[in-house]
Amino acid sequence: MPGSYDFSATASASAVPNRLYRSVATGIFPANGASIGTFKVSGTSCVAGTPSVGTDVSAFALSPYIVPSTAGAITNYGIGFAFNPGLSATKACTPDGTYYTVAPGTSVAAASTTLVNSPIATACFSCHDSDLDRSHMTTNGGSIYALRSTALATGEQCLLCHGSGKVADIKLMHAK
Repeated sequence: MPGSYDFSATASASAVPNRLYRSVATGIFPANGASIGTFKVSGTSCVAGTPSVGTDVSAFALSPYIVPSTAGAITNYGIGFAFNPGLSATKACTPDGTYYTVAPGTSVAAASTTLVNSPIATACFSCHDSDLDRSHMTTNGGSIYALRSTALATGEQCLLCHGSGKVADIKLMHAK
């Protein structure tokens, strides 16, 4: 829609403070050949399940900003946000085997260890993904594959220069 991608439309500009951070990594990602244990619910506890093994193919599916786990060095990005719309509690296990339940009609917050991208950086980084672009975004308050605990404490300053009518207006830059 006109004015939505560059925030020149009033509705788009007023929505900026309420845009959500995008989760880009939760859980554990095994390295090629690594066998990392998983857990499944049994009653009211977590028990070891079938291990997840990294493959040649899974190694190529990982973002370069994800640290794959080995049996000796596990990187645990924790659990993501979950909502239970059902009528009974749901049961689950965290990647490290901690049991939790989500009561009907309630949610569980994402772990502070999940990785997130900030709202405007999410859109821009999908095309503008060089090291220089990433550095520009993060230097100016954007978060790219950052720990949720760190990212939520920052604020994007993108529209100071890239907003409608500013020195590096998104619409003008994209027209070049």
